[in-house]
Amino acid sequence: MIADTTHSDGRGRRLVGRVLSVVAWAFGGLLVLCLLAAVALGALVALGPVKLDAAARAAESALGEIVGPNGRAGVGEAHLDWSWREGLAVDLVDITVGREGLAAVTVPRAAIRLRVLPILIGEVRPRSLVLEAPHLAFDADAFAAEVAAAHEAAQATAAAAAQNANSAAAAQNANSAAAAQNAN
Repeated sequence: MIADTTHSDGRGRRLVGRVLSVVAWAFGGLLVLCLLAAVALGALVALGPVKLDAAARAAESALGEIVGPNGRAGVGEAHLDWSWREGLAVDLVDITVGREGLAAVTVPRAAIRLRVLPILIGEVRPRSLVLEAPHLAFDADAFAAEVAAAHEAAQATAAAAAQNANSAAAAQNANSAAAAQNAN
């Protein structure tokens, strides 16, 4: 007697057909997403830079943290741009950073070139930073006075720490002497 294997072969072929159909749909969906990304990139290139107010405020906040509470920071505008030569970039315009009466830096334009692949996983990694025509205004006397004040504050802190250490050592010596006298 011969076994009937046509029934199991038909199921296997249908299963393979379904798997290939799912793979084809997934590949087609991925292809469509890539084409949409290419169209979006083409639109970005065609339209030119895109203004990003949130990026300007984020840059201003980051610079403000660097200069501290006595400083000031400002960023006029931020634009997202793409070029075939430079890639993806954030351009910041009218940047000012400084501390009143001490120093001020003005930069008419800064270009932050970004790595594209980390953006796909939600990370921003700069590739380069280009500052165009930066200008530094610096008051040497005010800077010297600030350094001297910081030096005096550091010396006062060190003297207070030494005084506390001497007081602690004297108290420990007194406790040791009292313990030795009690032991006698």
